[in-house]
Amino acid sequence: PVDLWHAEWTPYAQLLYQAKTPWCVMAHNVESLIWKRYEETEKNPLKRWIISGQYQRWVEFEKWCYSNATMPIAVSDEDAALMKSRFEAEEVAVVENGVDPNFFAPSFGNYQQTKQILFLGSLDWRPNQDGVQFFIQHVWSKVQAQEPLAEFVVVGRKPPTWLKQLVEQTPNCKLFADVPDVRPHLHSAAMLVVPLRVGGGSRLKILEAISANVPVVSTAIGAEGLTLKPEADYEQANSPDEMTAAIIRVLRNREGAAAMTFHARQIVLGKYTW
Repeated sequence: PVDLWHAEWTPYAQLLYQAKTPWCVMAHNVESLIWKRYEETEKNPLKRWIISGQYQRWVEFEKWCYSNATMPIAVSDEDAALMKSRFEAEEVAVVENGVDPNFFAPSFGNYQQTKQILFLGSLDWRPNQDGVQFFIQHVWSKVQAQEPLAEFVVVGRKPPTWLKQLVEQTPNCKLFADVPDVRPHLHSAAMLVVPLRVGGGSRLKILEAISANVPVVSTAIGAEGLTLKPEADYEQANSPDEMTAAIIRVLRNREGAAAMTFHARQIVLGKYTW
């Protein structure tokens, strides 16, 4: 007999609908929040209508899931508060994301010379696809105008065909799909960019980059769920112009970026190591 069922992603909880045994669900994101942000950023009226329907379905499902689980688990205090206030969860455990600092150890090679701007993430996840597309279409030409030797490097698994074509057609952009190890790309990057407009939970890639001494430029949504402070631990930028300016600052003030990242790394080492 099973003592405890553990669902490692919210949708799997539907299999436990009639479970008599205690069960917990690991919410890597509050999924309805992602669909709500899709709705807010989608300009096509028909797509927005479809997304709105999906959002409402997720709200109903998550209300059942978090209120009926013996213990829902969130990755951030913000998600836990949302589970309680919106989805009637009585108690929520918070187990934050972490990083192995020995595996993602810093490399002090060519950081001061490189102009590679790195995007890292699963490219079969729609928020990451949206982030890369947004960056290429609205930010990259502005960066290139000021730093023509800069490169945008996209690293991730399972990129769709349209994303491959977009990168191929964009000057000074490269795509590395399904790489066995992301560390060489981190070690050759001047910074990690996290241009997410849609998302929830918290970003493992930010912890990995900071652990490897790589500066981070991120939207507020991208850095959500982590106790890192904008301008003290990472460069926060929410509009194309803000992101361009932040990237240029990191490229042209390496010492300042290194000091910021060193400060952030102390927080990561103190709070986010496995």
